[in-house]
Amino acid sequence: MKSAEIEIDGQAGFTLIEIIAVLILTGVLAAMVGSGLAAAVQGYLVARESSALSQKAQLALNRLTREYRLCYDCDDGTLDQFTNFLGERTITLENSRLLLD
Repeated sequence: MKSAEIEIDGQAGFTLIEIIAVLILTGVLAAMVGSGLAAAVQGYLVARESSALSQKAQLALNRLTREYRLCYDCDDGTLDQFTNFLGERTITLENSRLLLD
């Protein structure tokens, strides 16, 4: 018998049970890898969103700090209305949004 020939009668080849077992094991392994990959992608998206939110908050705080440093009439203890070189400014809180007018 040559090495390129396949033996038909005897023990050559795979049984149906062996093929089904390999398919089941491959499916379980693919499901485990897929769930791990989905968790990694979700973690990346949460990190990216929180980084963007942190940058926006830092920008807002820097702007408010700059506005207050340039304040002319902040001696009365209230900072909701003040004057700087840009003119009279008002800071209000509406629906959890800080507005600078």
